[in-house]
Amino acid sequence: MFGMLEMDVQSIQEQIDRLFGGKVASVLNRWPTEFPPNRSTISRWLQRKSLPHSAEQLLSLAGALDLDPFALWQIKPATFPLLCMRVLKAYRQDKWESLLDASSFIKPFFSPASDWPPTPMARRYFRRKWYATQFRHTALEQRNYYSGLSIQPVGKQFNQVWHFAWRDPIRQAVWRPYGFVRRFRSKVTLYGYGGLVDHTELEPGESLVHVETWFGEGAAEFSVISLHSFELKVLRAIPSGAMKVRFDVARWGPAM
Repeated sequence: MFGMLEMDVQSIQEQIDRLFGGKVASVLNRWPTEFPPNRSTISRWLQRKSLPHSAEQLLSLAGALDLDPFALWQIKPATFPLLCMRVLKAYRQDKWESLLDASSFIKPFFSPASDWPPTPMARRYFRRKWYATQFRHTALEQRNYYSGLSIQPVGKQFNQVWHFAWRDPIRQAVWRPYGFVRRFRSKVTLYGYGGLVDHTELEPGESLVHVETWFGEGAAEFSVISLHSFELKVLRAIPSGAMKVRFDVARWGPAM
């Protein structure tokens, strides 16, 4: 065990079974960067005896498995608020070793940036671009309400992550990430960078994910990105009775 950070061995093993027939050695054949670890190192990760020692190693593992790097972790709701505080401290001080050296991979997902999504990461480790959908809250007809989003995964990806960011609709405004949503089989979990966790269970056979996000007093632009294909629609409201998760405006994200 390594404090609040623990690898999601179940989802990693399922991906190895799905892509490589359970053969750990085959993961190394798909390693996207130089100097892959040996088979015993990956076995130790799966046995929770050690963790990747750098962001390069962790992102390479994610690329080899075709999993979003956030899908590699088992995040406990009870300790997530404290984890957000520690990530914010590491970000401000640029000292990730106090949390975990490999956790520095979070930085481009967590910090305001004019370049969103972090394209170099996707190209280097996944050999492709991000799938991205942008939409706008004009604040002309309605303000201060939770807008609904329906997100439909494309393909047979059962372990998918969507990252959310917003910016002011003015020239040279920076994107401000505020959280992510992960779907692992029927379980959908939302993590807001202010420490918020929300979750729901999809009905059997259902894959459509419903998310609510705040449309405030002023106009804003939003971006949702994923390493895997998806279709997104903006709704006035989530259909009655549909399972959903919500980015609570009171706990949207940290002050950078």
